[in-house]
Amino acid sequence: MIRYEPGVYKGKPDTQISEQQLQELRDRARLQGAGAGVGTLGGGSASGDSVRPPADAGDRVKQQGGVK
Repeated sequence: MIRYEPGVYKGKPDTQISEQQLQELRDRARLQGAGAGVGTLGGGSASGDSVRPPADAGDRVKQQGGVK
């Protein structure tokens, strides 16, 4: 590239992908998104029965000696 023109792409044009390639990409994206729903972050159960309630941050700081 010798001369820069803002907003003008000077690379090669994109090529069309086949229907099979498009389907493979959709399948991969679907697999990557599996299990990413609400309540499953980190592989935990969606029911929430293995999740402890959050502790008060102030109590944690006091226990660690951060507040005197």
